[in-house]
Amino acid sequence: MVRAIVLLFAGGLVTHFFERYRQKKAKLIYYLQHMAAFDVTTPATQVNQGGQFSIFTHSIFIRNAGNVVATNVEISHPTYLPAHVTFYPREIENTIDRVNRVIRIPKIIPGQAITVSYLDTQLYRVDDIYNTSVRSDEGYAIAQPMALMPVATRTAKIIVGTLMLLGLIFIILVCYKIMPYIASFLSTLFQFK
Repeated sequence: MVRAIVLLFAGGLVTHFFERYRQKKAKLIYYLQHMAAFDVTTPATQVNQGGQFSIFTHSIFIRNAGNVVATNVEISHPTYLPAHVTFYPREIENTIDRVNRVIRIPKIIPGQAITVSYLDTQLYRVDDIYNTSVRSDEGYAIAQPMALMPVATRTAKIIVGTLMLLGLIFIILVCYKIMPYIASFLSTLFQFK
């Protein structure tokens, strides 16, 4: 009786995770790629006196990590949409609704990545950038927090790879040594009368 319940529960778990993995859906992820402020000085010429002005820029990166097309993607800016917006790749079809502060992209295919860059001479708050949200017909995108990490050297990668290989060999040897005990336990557990 206990065996049947354990097997039923294990089978249900395996089926659940297999179906979840196999499920076809779009999965948008996005993150803030950069933020910068530039103070630009223009030289004086015969026409104008020159001067100084500031340029503020940031960009977000959006990627479809799912296995179907994400449709009707909207990038919402609740408080402020900068004056200049550009896309990479440039051939991305889009519409910008300045009244509602929304950028619409009809579709993002699986595996496709898009960079949306913003440029303005008006100072905007950091909250205006972080409050940006991305969604599609399939649901809201997942905001990925980004952290800088040092890149491992080639020597460190070789050392870690060697240690992982030694650990794998050790696990295989241990499994080989205890296999007779596991087999005898399983044969007594699943012995039908």
